[in-house]
Amino acid sequence: MRTENSLRNISYSIIGQLISNVLSFVNRTVFVYTIGISYLGITGLFSNIFALLSLAELGVGTAISYSLYKPLAQKDVKKISLLMQLYGKAYKWIGISIGAIGIALTPFLEYIIKDRPDIAHLEIYYLLMLSSTVVSYFYSYKRTIILCDQKAYIDSKNRYSFAIMQTLLQIVVLIIFKSFILYLAVATFCTALSNIFISRKADREYPFLKEKAEGSIDDETRAEIKKNVLAMMFHKVSGVIVYSSDNVIISKFIGLSAVGLYSNYYMIINIITTLLGQMFNAITASVANLNVLGSLEVKRDRFMSIYFVNFWIVTVCTTCLYILLDPFITLWIGEEFLLDKLTVAVLCFYFFHQSMRHTVGVFKNSAGLYWNDRYKPLFESAINLLASIILLKYFGIAGVFMGTIVSLMTTSFWVEPFIVYKHVLKLKFRNFLKMYLSYTVIFLGIIWGASQICQIFNNGTVLNFIGMLLVALILPNLCLFILFFRTKRFKGALLFAKPILKKLHIAK
Repeated sequence: MRTENSLRNISYSIIGQLISNVLSFVNRTVFVYTIGISYLGITGLFSNIFALLSLAELGVGTAISYSLYKPLAQKDVKKISLLMQLYGKAYKWIGISIGAIGIALTPFLEYIIKDRPDIAHLEIYYLLMLSSTVVSYFYSYKRTIILCDQKAYIDSKNRYSFAIMQTLLQIVVLIIFKSFILYLAVATFCTALSNIFISRKADREYPFLKEKAEGSIDDETRAEIKKNVLAMMFHKVSGVIVYSSDNVIISKFIGLSAVGLYSNYYMIINIITTLLGQMFNAITASVANLNVLGSLEVKRDRFMSIYFVNFWIVTVCTTCLYILLDPFITLWIGEEFLLDKLTVAVLCFYFFHQSMRHTVGVFKNSAGLYWNDRYKPLFESAINLLASIILLKYFGIAGVFMGTIVSLMTTSFWVEPFIVYKHVLKLKFRNFLKMYLSYTVIFLGIIWGASQICQIFNNGTVLNFIGMLLVALILPNLCLFILFFRTKRFKGALLFAKPILKKLHIAK
């Protein structure tokens, strides 16, 4: 049952994400040619500001999500109802708080943007984007019960249906009206509709949610939630600072146009990042179920299998990004939108190490191990800010992301797997380090080989791009197959994938 749910969740996530990605490229292309790159910088910068405001959420959603796994597995309807009522009240006040803080920050926008561009109505754009963020906190909390009950495919259908509708409407608005205000208003409207529809779907799937549950959450669960919220507060602070401060730093010290250039690369990388995130999020509930009901041996085998698949996918994706980012940008919108080679290499290096955290993250979060590394985020965020600002002076935009890599490798890289190996897998941490080092050496060898071969494609034609694409896809898969097809980890991954492949064959 866990495998079937994972397959269905992953399938819907991938299909929806692929359709959404294609439309996003069309949307971005129309955006660049109708409104301009300055507005891209605005959307990137404001999105990061709102991510900083999301600190008000304090990890409440994650903490309550973990508390839902066990009662869902045990079908404890009363406890589920009580937790969801608490969740709903918390998210209502969080949404109101973010709106209030966001409005209060409006007069200070000029201090965040270096060399403010000559764009009218900047404050109106900010408030419209803020409204879309605030709206996302109302009704959306009911998505959580669907996700925790291993039914992420329902959420995927809702999320991507409205994402596709939003993109199509925004393209129409750009072509006909060339209005950034209408473009942003469409986003708020579609976000609100998506939340309302998923809320109604949750009520139909779990009719007991419509009735007020009597009683209160038991002291043990309440204490656990408080403890996890406190731990997640540290994680939220770090996550927002590490992943959302880059655009703010670039805007403040380099300028908004640099944010616009980076935003094109970010969009492409983020498409792959989101797709990978959706794939691994889709199996989180199944892994949580395994943590509740599975044996230690099964947990170890499943971790090694998933981590190997994680490495394989990330190696192929990073190779494609490193080889194809610049050629794609050139063919898409022109050479004037390219970043320097060092920045592209740093972005790809960061993508690899960040994406290799997925499996560890799934096992850590599904086991509720938020408290164990509660201080790690404080060091990570402090190192990130300090290193990014210092390295920016020497390497420009590349230095900002070098700082992020430094913070990652000195904290999350080793702390998170150490906790998972100790508390979930009961294994020596040095085993993880040996595995990770071997994977990294193989990855570097593959990406070097691919870049050497692709030097024969020396001009920016579509045919050369196709040739580079074939190299970036075939070489990593061929090398990894030759290296691992006789190993236990490869056979374990096949064993894990066999039920999925069988299901796909039957569906076919």
